[in-house]
Amino acid sequence: MELKLEGEAINPRHGRRGCLEATFDGETRQLEGSDPLLLLETLAGILRKADPDVILTQWGDSWLFPEMDRLEQRFRIDLPWHRNGRPPGTTRKARSYFSYGRIVRQEASRFLAGRWHIDARNTFIFRESGLDGLVEIARLSRIPVQQLARTSIGTAMSSIELLRAHQDGILIPWRKQEAEEFKTAEELLTADKGGLVFLPPTGVHGDVAELDFASLYPTIMAKFNVSPETLDCPCCPGRNVPEIGRRTCARRRGLIPRVLSPLIEKRARYKSMRNETTDPALRRRCDQRQNALKWILVTSFGYLGYKNARFGRIEAHEAVTAYGRELLLQAKETAEAAGFALLHAIVDSIWIHKQGITERETKELAEEISRRTEIAVAVEGIYRWLIFPPSRTRPGLGVPNRYAGVFRDGTIKVRGLELRRRDTPRFVAETQEAILAVLARAGSLQDLGALLPSALSVLDARVQELLDGRIAPADLAVTKQVSQNPEDYTRACDTAVAAQSLLARGIRLAPGENVQMVYSAGGDRDPASRVRPLAFSSPDYSCDTEKYLDLTLRAAGAILGPLGWDESRLAEQLRHAQRR
Repeated sequence: MELKLEGEAINPRHGRRGCLEATFDGETRQLEGSDPLLLLETLAGILRKADPDVILTQWGDSWLFPEMDRLEQRFRIDLPWHRNGRPPGTTRKARSYFSYGRIVRQEASRFLAGRWHIDARNTFIFRESGLDGLVEIARLSRIPVQQLARTSIGTAMSSIELLRAHQDGILIPWRKQEAEEFKTAEELLTADKGGLVFLPPTGVHGDVAELDFASLYPTIMAKFNVSPETLDCPCCPGRNVPEIGRRTCARRRGLIPRVLSPLIEKRARYKSMRNETTDPALRRRCDQRQNALKWILVTSFGYLGYKNARFGRIEAHEAVTAYGRELLLQAKETAEAAGFALLHAIVDSIWIHKQGITERETKELAEEISRRTEIAVAVEGIYRWLIFPPSRTRPGLGVPNRYAGVFRDGTIKVRGLELRRRDTPRFVAETQEAILAVLARAGSLQDLGALLPSALSVLDARVQELLDGRIAPADLAVTKQVSQNPEDYTRACDTAVAAQSLLARGIRLAPGENVQMVYSAGGDRDPASRVRPLAFSSPDYSCDTEKYLDLTLRAAGAILGPLGWDESRLAEQLRHAQRR
């Protein structure tokens, strides 16, 4: 059963609220809010009739349940949230905390008895992996589903490690007390290099294949026995770690490899089942589960170097990256020996070029790299064309992991561009996506030029919609994170203006919360006029057209720039068209 407010997904705490919608058994009912008593009675009837196992909400923890609590107390009605009639389930207070250089907001939690409540706006694992992925991680970590849905993936990983340590009879420290070992400046520079990156050449390229190591860092930890207690062990000569002068134990298998090996194998089985089945439902379930395991494996590497992780040690973290650099170099050398040219490489992926490249020789290369490195390498695909946009600050250089391309099967892949960023207005992202969709029709690099007029026409049409004021405020909304209390801002940045505007209306945002805003008057000297909270944007709103035009041309230029139409040329063409 799903409970949400109708209309655009605007945080109801910020002011705008539509009717409450209840969806179950494929049917959606609107609950009119003008009569609160009738709303409560209707909702109670729906809950009794549907008797759902899972209640999925939007903003349930932060607004819906607190609002229903208020109405229940006012009218002395108890909604049947809980199946067994117990008093309100476990709750957890909201909090803001600092983590990895940014403020994080964790909303209050509302747990139900006898059924699950999942707030789609207050969960990472469910958002990324769906219900099947959530259940998969709950089984592995032994964390109850409702709690896990509101828990970081790192906490789930830590719980899996603690469980394995307990099962193996390993003492678990109450708090980590092991400090980082002293290093000379030279040792630090050698060990703390991180992942290896080869910058891409800017421009558009054809006949490019992408090859990826499968779960590289977790596999390194499992295969080479990298764990805090196995590094530089006193019991045996061990196995030398490349470059940094350390060893891993050859006699005892470490805790971290024992934790990760079953997860790596299980994910591989799920991926195999997903690729082999013809049942769409089974394919979706397997994909959600393997995706959940992917996030656990990704997190395992970060937690290995996390200062507060009970089984973390920065030297082990550095050993993993040292192995990773060596393996990526081996992949590069193998590809070049086979006649391929390296275009780009980043940590666990390489992009290679060869005129007239074929699927067969690419697969053979992947198998050869796998044989040499003893770690599975998969062919992500062969691109019809691939664009590496230049850096905005240093136009002569490419940017790691920022590209757009189309595989030979027609699949579009984009990384690092505007349509992948959370703070990009929907209008801008959709414009960039529409341009890509036109260019995706090109069967080869040579066909791109013929499609440029169509791509430019799409851009012109979108820009005209903007200039005519036909874009809805929600499509122009920019999402920013509030980093401190609204009154604590000393500079009138856009985020501060929006947060203070809400505060003036009695709506206080806590550090770490997101605020949606629309640029309204860029040239106005009054900072309060520059942006307007989305929740208070009226139908006859006015937006900062120049600001959105700049964002749109920047996004279009990232794709069209390597084809000869950069941001400045697009702007000049627009000015010329307006003069006509």
